[in-house]
Parts: sequence; C-alpha cells; structure tokens
Amino acid sequence: MWDSLVFVRDLITGDTQPVAKVAQDEQRVACLHGSIPGCIAEQGGRPNVTDARLGGPPALPARGEGRSLRSGPSANPSQGVPMQGNRRSRTRRQVVAWPAGVTLVALAAACFDAAPPRGAAETPDGPVNAVARILEDGGTVFAIRPAEMADLEAVRMMQVQQADFVFLTLERGPWDMPGLRSFLGTMRQVADESDDPLQPLPVLLRIPPVRDLGPDVTRQRVLQALASGVDGIIFPHVQSPEEVQVALTSLGDPAWPMNPHGSLIGVPMIEDRVAVERAREILGVPGVRVTFLGPMSLGEAYDGDPEAVEQAIQSVLAVCKELGVACGITAGVEDVAERVEQGFRFFVLRDEVAIDVGRRAAGR
Repeated sequence: MWDSLVFVRDLITGDTQPVAKVAQDEQRVACLHGSIPGCIAEQGGRPNVTDARLGGPPALPARGEGRSLRSGPSANPSQGVPMQGNRRSRTRRQVVAWPAGVTLVALAAACFDAAPPRGAAETPDGPVNAVARILEDGGTVFAIRPAEMADLEAVRMMQVQQADFVFLTLERGPWDMPGLRSFLGTMRQVADESDDPLQPLPVLLRIPPVRDLGPDVTRQRVLQALASGVDGIIFPHVQSPEEVQVALTSLGDPAWPMNPHGSLIGVPMIEDRVAVERAREILGVPGVRVTFLGPMSLGEAYDGDPEAVEQAIQSVLAVCKELGVACGITAGVEDVAERVEQGFRFFVLRDEVAIDVGRRAAGR
C-alpha cells in the first residue's frame, strides 16, 4: 500500500500545482512536507525526505543504508538504488526526477513495519522532534559533539545514549554532503545491527552564516542537509532579525514551534557584539524558541576580555528568560552544573562525563 504521494511540476509550465525545482548540480529533489517551497509530500507520521537522482553514478547510501558493520556490503554497487539490507525499522521512498521543463507526477514508497526513530514522538501530542519536545516541556537538553565527522566517531556517538542529540558542524571547510550521509548512515547501521534496542540520536547541523551564503544559497544548503537526514539546523553568527527570518523560513512547514507537531528545529546562534546588542530584536522574531551562544567567537568579538564576554553572555541569558527562549552554551565538566543553575537549557559538550554531570544538575 502506498504511503507517500509526491507531486513535482516545473515552474516553466506556469501550473499552480505544487512545484519543486531540481538542482542540476545535485541532480536530486527532496520534499519534506512543504519544506521545499511549492513541494508537498503527503504521508502520516514524521515528515519524510523523498530523494531522487537523475541517473549518473550509483546513489550514495541513504540514512541507515550502505556498508554493514558486521557482514560486509548490503548494497549492490552495480545498481543506482541501495539494497534495503537489515532495515527492520526504516522507510525508504524514492521518485524519478526529470530535467527542468518536464512536468512529472510521481508516486513511490517502500513500507516497513517500523518503530519510530529516537527523534520521533510516540504520540501526536507536541513536537515530533525529540529535542524540541524536551525544550517545550521545560527541560534541558545535552548534545555530544564528535571530534570529527567520521564513521568511527558515528559509532562512538551511538555509545553516548545519555546525550539528547549530536552536534555536527560544516560551518567551515568543504560542504561535505557525502561525509554527512555516511555519518548518518553509520549511526543507523549501528542501531539496526545492535543486539540491544538502540535508536540513532537526533542530529543538528551547523551550516555557514546566512550573511555569508545569502538567502538563496542558505535555502539550498538547508534543503541538502535535510535531504541527508538531519533533524535540525544551527545558524551561526546571526546579526539581525532579517537573517533569523531567512534561517527559520528555510526549514519550511515542519519547523517547530510554528508547527506545534514539528519534526525540525532551527537554532540561531548569537556570537557577535552586534548580535548581543540586538538580542531582544533577534530573539523576538516569531518562531525563535531556542538560541545558542558561542563563547569563543564572543571572546574574539570582545577582544579576549573574559569579563566583557561573561557580561554579554549574562545579558543575552536575561533576554532569553524574559522572552521564554531556551538559552544554549558550550560547557565542560568544570562549569556545566553552574551553567544549568544559571538557567541555560541547551548544551553542546564534548565529554560524556560532562553530560552526566549536567543531567544530574538538571534533575534528569
């Protein structure tokens, strides 16, 4: 039985039906319940990424697919569609896309009996996104940050089950979508092949700043990241309400809190002097429910003055409390409990011990 219906039409036709433009360089189109402007995927439960390729080399492993960690390859390299392998709790949907100017209606789905992933809600009440759900309930979330975006680190992340999500960054350096897909696929593979009931941690990805990319490229990068399977986007160095608007709208309809059952989360980062000064405007943008401070970048912004940096951090924290926005920060074993006591509710940590200390301080 079909459980995904995707309509793709080209803008050239002038048709008023849902439209998605195929990026010629990526040769793919992804549809996330309207997160791509003009594209609609109708299905129940968690919004799903529908992935399409226009021929060419074999498709890269999708989330949860690819090399088996136990028994060798689970994909046939001679075919463009990876084999399903050990997919007892996964859903894969694919459509065929055609070049611009061609109208296409595609219907495709692969249905499996599935328990919801860790990032999905068990009931329709509240956000689907697990990080958003904890924040909406007034809780405190803790991320683990891998040393690098590599498969071995993805395996290690699956051993840190006390974390609420994984923080990845592609803010600088190459825009490595194959590496991201491999990392996410490895996490899924570990979960599938574990003897214990494991679910992959949700993943939030930091991308380059909106002002560096511009609105159009920002939307393209967000689309590509979501198509790879991340659960949210972190937007660094926002300096104005307008940049926040671009950031949040790029996530589309599945974004929490504008969608109360949202499966995606957007997090603007405050890490510049001008952003600190405009914190009330930035955090007052509708749809902002969480922000994240960058102490190292703030240190550069305030010429390495630790007192000025801490004053800036506390001033933004005060605005967060006033506006009901969860405030985030990096921390370590030595200061995570103090930051929890101060009222921070969104943490990015490198140390599993720091997560344990933070969870205890937060009553979790």
